[in-house]
Parts: sequence; C-alpha cells; structure tokens
Amino acid sequence: MYINEIFELTRAVNSDEFDRLIARVRDNLEEEEGEEYADRSLSRKGVTVIYRKSRYKKKVRLVVNTAFLFKEKEYDSGKIVPQLEKRVAKYFGDRHCLEEFVLTEAALMTDLRMEYPEDVLMYLRLLRRIGKVKNFSPVTYDGFSKQNSFCLKGNSNDIVFMAYNLHAVIKESPGSEGRQSLACAKGVLRAEIRLTSQKAIREVSQVQDALEQMLVLGKRRSEIFLSIFGRIVPFGDSYKKSLVAERVRTQVSDLRMRRRMLYLIDLIPEKRSLWLAQKALQYRKIDEVMDAFAKIGLSPVTISKRERGQCYRSLYHFLGV
Repeated sequence: MYINEIFELTRAVNSDEFDRLIARVRDNLEEEEGEEYADRSLSRKGVTVIYRKSRYKKKVRLVVNTAFLFKEKEYDSGKIVPQLEKRVAKYFGDRHCLEEFVLTEAALMTDLRMEYPEDVLMYLRLLRRIGKVKNFSPVTYDGFSKQNSFCLKGNSNDIVFMAYNLHAVIKESPGSEGRQSLACAKGVLRAEIRLTSQKAIREVSQVQDALEQMLVLGKRRSEIFLSIFGRIVPFGDSYKKSLVAERVRTQVSDLRMRRRMLYLIDLIPEKRSLWLAQKALQYRKIDEVMDAFAKIGLSPVTISKRERGQCYRSLYHFLGV
C-alpha cells in the first residue's frame, strides 16, 4: 500500500520580515483566497510556499508533498527532513531554517483503483450508508459534492477522514491538475486521513518536535492510516441485507452473538448511521460484535435495495490488507 504524505509547516513573522520575504519573490506570487499568496516555483520539487497577509498575524507556510520531494527516487522516511532542509535553505538563504517552523497539519492519502470507473460512485454510496461514526460526524467541504465524496470530521480529535472520486474533484477544480492527471484519476477512489492541528499530530506521533513528528509519521504512515481508517470503515465484503443475514445464520454458531449481529444489520439502515445503530443495540462490548462480522468476512453495512450489485469487495482488498 502506497501512502503519500502532505505536510504543512507554519511560522509567524512580523510585518517587516514579511515584507522583506515577499519582496524577494514578488514576481513568482499567485494570489489566493483569504489574503494569501502562493509561490509555486519549488512545487515540482515538493514545496509550495504560502504567504498569509492578515491584519494581525502574518504567516509563512510550507506545503510539502513527499511524492514530489522524492520524485523518481525511492521513498525513504529518514530522508524527508534532510531533503526538506536543503529546499528551505536554498529558498530562504540564511533568513529562515526548517527548525523555525511548526508542523500544523499532516495528510496521509492513498488511491484505490477500481476495475470500472462507475465502481467509484458505487463505493461512495456504500460509504455514505455508514453515516455517523463514533467520535466523528459527516461534514461537507468546498469542492467536494455530496455525490462525489464521503467526509467525516472528528468531534473533538481534529482528525478528518475523506473518501472521494478523484477524477470528479479534479474536473470540478479548474487549473488544479493537468490533463494527464485527470486521465490517470479516472476510476480512482482517493482516501485521506488529515491531522488538522498540532494537538492531533502530537497525539498520533507521540513526539513534540516538528522534525521528529515528520519522521515518525513517515515511518509509521501505513500503520497510522489503517488505524484511523479501521475506525471508520468496517472490515469485510458488503452484500444485500438478505444475503448477509443468511450467512450470519449459517456461519455464526453462538446464538446470542448471532441475534446481536442480525439486529445490528436491521438497525444500520433504520438509523442511517453505524454509530447510532451500535448505540441502539445497547451492548457494551460492541467491538466483539464487529469482530464477529470481520471473522466471517462480512461488513454489517449492507448494499441498498436500489443498487444492482449483489456484492462489493471490501475496500481493504484494494488497500492490499
């Protein structure tokens, strides 16, 4: 499973320093929304520099894309910091160094390539049947329509989960990608995990220093991605409700567990939420119920009656898990 990382590092600067920095690269700047200006002169090498000219606090942000940082070279988490230090030193000279920046956001993403392009929308419809998840709530973002995405935001953990039709999102955002990227994106369901605060990054990485955080996130990227993905997406293949019920009856020998599993299958479409269905089940050891589904390779989230398909392979199959 290939995981790409996007890191955002931020530094606050005073007005005089901000003006000096902008004066050096004024010809490269592109105006963005919200009093921001982007210098993309190093974007092909993995670093985009964003200048935010707010009235009270001026900031410089580095948006680092590790796929471009290494380009055709083999990915090496241990070389993220040295590579980035070279880029920063070349860009700022002796004015700023990487150690002065704080890691304020991190994104881990992977592309799930479907056999047929229409399968992407099919899986998104299935994901939306999950609805609300424990500690997460559905949310919408600009550029991501309800039809082409399924997004959840942590209620208090500053973690965002996103799954979206990559081709549709690029197509709806003019100028964000080239034609070649658009063609490659067809049939791709992109899944992202975003850590949107320093608190979330510290809790996940278990370290305080920004450079160490990047090192840990790079080294453990697959483990971190799957641990959060697993809290959202149930393991197992999805079937129509009647087929899932039939398999539970024939493959689960424990009578009490079988009843709980069958009740949960009924509750999810009724409550339109996996989490609300789990609460309505009124069983404290809900993880045991979910594990019972996983053991027989089934997801409790069933396929809608309106769908033509009878079975959708688990998304973990596309992740290679």
